Amino acid sequence: MKSALIASLVAAVVLMLWGAVYWTVLPFGYQVLQPVVHEGPIVKSLERSLAGTGVYMIPFLSQEQMQDPAAVEAMSAQHRQGPLVQIFYTKEGVEPMAPAVFIGGFLNFFTSALIVAALLTMALPGLRSYSQRALFVFLVGLFGGVAIDLARPIWWLQPWDYWIHQALFPITAWLLAGLVMAALIKPRPAAESAA
Repeated sequence: MKSALIASLVAAVVLMLWGAVYWTVLPFGYQVLQPVVHEGPIVKSLERSLAGTGVYMIPFLSQEQMQDPAAVEAMSAQHRQGPLVQIFYTKEGVEPMAPAVFIGGFLNFFTSALIVAALLTMALPGLRSYSQRALFVFLVGLFGGVAIDLARPIWWLQPWDYWIHQALFPITAWLLAGLVMAALIKPRPAAESAA
């Protein structure tokens, strides 16, 4: 248990450090984001058009409107014609790089690492070598990147390049975390297990 806690703490630090490099130093994030032309009028229009913080979609039908065949057909025609818009809107401003965000991010990484440490501990009888344990943790990150991030361009029709970039973070991050966790979470020696 002690080794799992230490491994999770060290992994969380590694994930934070890699996140700083991935999101601020490497240039790829800027290649998948586009600037908004005439930002001011668009922001004013959003303030007038959106009720508040939330997720908005165009075209959109309420649950009641889904019962109306004419409304469904109109929405389907608009969907076929485009554009399709998804807005993640936060009405209230927040401090950039706020300490609370980094604290929350670290706690998220630590909690995630604890879950992976529990899985790795359960799998230890079949993972005798360092490389097997590191590969196990990497595969957890690969699963997350593929199952979660790469599902979005399929189901929500969002740009592939953006979500490939998003998926590469957990994949690479958990590869690095796996190198640390595999060194700290090891099977007990045979003699100790027998005792």
